[in-house]
Amino acid sequence: MQIIASPGIRAKHKNPYTSMLYEQMYEIGVEVNEATPRKIFFGAGIAIWHFHWPEGALNYKSTVKVLFKLFKLFSQIYWVKLRRVRIVWTVHNLQAHEQLHPKIEAWFWRRFLANLDGAINLSESGRALSFKAHPILQSKPNFVIAHGHYKGRYPDVVTRTQARRRLGYNEDNALALFLGHLRPYKNAISLVEAFKASSSCNFRLLIAGTPSSDEMRQQLETACKGEERITTHLQFISTEDIQYYLRAADIMVLPYETILNSGVALLALSFDCPVLAPEKGSLVDLQKQVGADWVRLFNAQLTSDVLSRALHWSVEHRGVSPNLHAHDRNSVAKDTLKAYMSILDV
Repeated sequence: MQIIASPGIRAKHKNPYTSMLYEQMYEIGVEVNEATPRKIFFGAGIAIWHFHWPEGALNYKSTVKVLFKLFKLFSQIYWVKLRRVRIVWTVHNLQAHEQLHPKIEAWFWRRFLANLDGAINLSESGRALSFKAHPILQSKPNFVIAHGHYKGRYPDVVTRTQARRRLGYNEDNALALFLGHLRPYKNAISLVEAFKASSSCNFRLLIAGTPSSDEMRQQLETACKGEERITTHLQFISTEDIQYYLRAADIMVLPYETILNSGVALLALSFDCPVLAPEKGSLVDLQKQVGADWVRLFNAQLTSDVLSRALHWSVEHRGVSPNLHAHDRNSVAKDTLKAYMSILDV
């Protein structure tokens, strides 16, 4: 059985989710190749084309570029459908984050979902939301398979003391962390404003990651200006350095306006770092799985009071590692293979 994926293992430096999945699938005897044009048009015996983030084609400001990307994408989809290849989608997002081309996007989802043979959701809440957003999914084979954890994926050899010394924090600082690609929907500015309204001189906020645009960078720098308790590392954080940020932090804060799934939350938990996040999407399921001692949820918007209470809680919380058994990567790989087989049997 030949399987191709978009993206596959090549995306490991941008988002390691797919490389973790397909490397683990290789360990159980299933090889998944990158969905290159050569594979798509000339590869023999392809059974499944597995998509992640197909809406990425919509995340360009240029309408001409978006239309070209979509023409290329659907030319390939229609070609493989003629060859009876099954199209599978893991539902990471229900819409393009920036919503730059709403009319084109509405057309995209109609055509993409019409050609879909099966879908994988990362949580039960995610599946319910996907049915609501795209009712056609209810008529397709549908599976819930957890997002794998990140334990063992990144170097993890430093202590809290070593990490804090490296980043310049004292042992008694209560440190909140925002880590990841800085895009508008992640709402980092609201986190900065909530933090600035807190009164404790012992609180610290560290924002680390690459801004999505020069405008985003300028907004963050302006928002943080004059607040000595906030530090920004507005750059790509290397695989080797991830451990310093997560071992130093008392809590990972996700101030997102919209969220369906969060790999960053699982990344934090993989480093024994509690998470503060909105009560949305798969975060509700994640809290049920690992417990409120590890995932703290807030309603509506992130306020100074919510953030302050979470920081006090996280400092007192430090304890044993969370139970991430439900996110075991070997089980995820086996369940994905079962989903493939079930879709092929339809």
